[in-house]
Amino acid sequence: MASIVFQSEEARARMQLASAEFLARFPGPVEERFVATTQGRTRVLVTGPVDGPPLVALHGAMASAAHILPELGPVVDHCRVYAVDVLGQSPWSDDRRLKDLASWLRQVADELGLDQFALLGASWGGMTALRVALAMPERLRHLVLVVPVGIVTGSVWAGIVDAAWPLMLYRWRPTPARLEPILNTQFTTRNAEWAQYLGEALLAYRLDFHVPPFKASDGWKNLRCPVLVFGAEHDIHAPGEALLRRIKAWLPQAETELLRGSKHCPPLTPEFRRFLGERILRFLEATSLQEAR
Repeated sequence: MASIVFQSEEARARMQLASAEFLARFPGPVEERFVATTQGRTRVLVTGPVDGPPLVALHGAMASAAHILPELGPVVDHCRVYAVDVLGQSPWSDDRRLKDLASWLRQVADELGLDQFALLGASWGGMTALRVALAMPERLRHLVLVVPVGIVTGSVWAGIVDAAWPLMLYRWRPTPARLEPILNTQFTTRNAEWAQYLGEALLAYRLDFHVPPFKASDGWKNLRCPVLVFGAEHDIHAPGEALLRRIKAWLPQAETELLRGSKHCPPLTPEFRRFLGERILRFLEATSLQEAR
């Protein structure tokens, strides 16, 4: 049977190997679990202190749970982190496209024994996390969105010239030179491992980047948990200032943080990971104290 998400089963296997290499570089102990849902078997990587507050993390498009864990910095030292491989965007969970995001994650959380938890999503995972939050707000203690897509869009012209056209050329005839403009558009800082992975992923996946836009009528008033949103200043997909303005219009109580100088993929440096992780921890701790009072 042909793969739904990948160009072939061989391509899926290559992405699993590449993802495993990211996981091998993660310094802490990680437990691998597989949970059953009606939409497909889902892999979860679990790390952090057993008695830490639970945090569910959702990765970006064409990635895996192994990719988001290192980007969380000190969060994994304080929280019990459940990094979930998103169906349709990972080589590890079942080869299916998600039809109901909230139902899927509700079942994942139930299988993991998580009644209430903090939810974090990055990029495509940010879009997924927000869909889940709006559909099941009663399950969330906190919501953290890092450069989420789907809330605002960038320039159509820039999207064609700087993203769509280079992508089409690269997939037609992949060369390092044709990958270069894609990397320049997406990454704030260069990382050899991520650059190689993206080059392989763009050829391995059956690309599906359709993101239904969020609307003002999506039930934002029902989302009462503390919310923290990061926007990237030079994000071609979701320009940071416009993103944070829209968030404040729909969620006035949300905390927002503009990552100045950042493109869609924030810096892949120890310094930035420490900054991001410490900012998230301050948010989680401060809002938890407010609730306790």
